Amino acid sequence: MMFDQAAKLRTIAARHRDDGGTTTPLRIITITSGKGGVGKSTLSLNLSLALAAQGKKVLLVDADSNLANLDVLLGMTPTYRLSHVLRGEKSIEEAAVPVWKGMKILPGSSGDIRFPLIDTEVQLKLFEDLRALQNTFDFILLDTGAGLNSEVVTSILNTDETIVITTPEPTAVMDAYAVIKTVCLESGGKLDLKLIVNAAWSPLDAEETGRKLQMVVSHFLKTQIHYLGFVPYDKNVHHAVVEQQPVYLKFPRSASATSIQKIAQTLIRQPKISYQERVAVK
Repeated sequence: MMFDQAAKLRTIAARHRDDGGTTTPLRIITITSGKGGVGKSTLSLNLSLALAAQGKKVLLVDADSNLANLDVLLGMTPTYRLSHVLRGEKSIEEAAVPVWKGMKILPGSSGDIRFPLIDTEVQLKLFEDLRALQNTFDFILLDTGAGLNSEVVTSILNTDETIVITTPEPTAVMDAYAVIKTVCLESGGKLDLKLIVNAAWSPLDAEETGRKLQMVVSHFLKTQIHYLGFVPYDKNVHHAVVEQQPVYLKFPRSASATSIQKIAQTLIRQPKISYQERVAVK
């Protein structure tokens, strides 16, 4: 196994996902990718806004351990960050910053030499604190760092759903598959996986990318990854990033903003599947 604590993580993940049969509106979702440069953070930010526009209460957590940039995308200088929460200096609600109606962000840290070592116990305490917010938020989205490491795997194993972001480029698809393969092995294939193809040149390009990745995942990993939709290549995204404004707000009628809104609507319509339900069908 790639990670020494895999067995422990699976046990803890099962315990934390099992809600004992109670109903809760809260859905905690990890958003990840195989490689950097696929627009993961930009998409996480705009998807959060699109969910909030549908009347959902959303918390976006910048979970990149020490190269966070969501606050930069918003042009903000937050007083408190995730590192303050992990050090026990502030609660999540004290550190979270309102961004838009119904949406808050928990900024991450960048270049903070006092950032706590992110071990399993520290992360699990964070997830306990996040789940305690079940009466405050409908969605909590965690924007992880790019790549594959123990922090990303722990996040995926301890959240309800995982959205994998890729572009149609072969290297991005292969790196996305590497992440999917690793977490499937760690979890025994009992994950709720979803896929978004970003920066696609056409709907056909996106659908072909999604279809190929679905086929490979199904054939080799014996599990499913559900296609949520795609976001087309759009110059407005670059312009919005340069102006440090979300494209969903800066260019609400753009092709990218419209596509993200459709993805948010699709995500809302899909019911939360409990860990017990996923185990039962295996």
